Amino acid sequence: MGRGSARARPGGTLSRDHREQRIDWVVPPFAGHAYPALMVAGRLKGMGFSGLRILSTPSLQGAAEGLGLPFVPMLASHETEVLSIANSKARGPRAMLRQFRATLGVLEALGEELGRTWSPAPPDLVIADSVLPSAGFAARRLGCLLYTSPSPRD
Repeated sequence: MGRGSARARPGGTLSRDHREQRIDWVVPPFAGHAYPALMVAGRLKGMGFSGLRILSTPSLQGAAEGLGLPFVPMLASHETEVLSIANSKARGPRAMLRQFRATLGVLEALGEELGRTWSPAPPDLVIADSVLPSAGFAARRLGCLLYTSPSPRD
């Protein structure tokens, strides 16, 4: 699905009041991606939405909980790697290839972790940052509605 797309759950529409729907926001721990999502989720919480959760690396937990949003830590054992990929000063084709491979490894680990987290009880809606395609793949596998939020550069 492309940016701003959603996919309906097999079998029809959601039956619960929209404020009770379980909505998981999957965001990277980078300010330009995380804080816009946190602000929107915080605003929805203030409007009475009760099923919101933020899923990201542990470094974002304080910000999410500071807004009263439930937090689910992801990739705890990969957080240093995530930050080093984001802050890489890679120069040259070999260094960029190493960075790309590291990114693919982290994305694979995220997809697996999300699958384990969601398998027992998938959320009604997943809002996934566009830089985290594995979140969208995991949501699709479980039949969740999916919205891919645009990144700051889109």
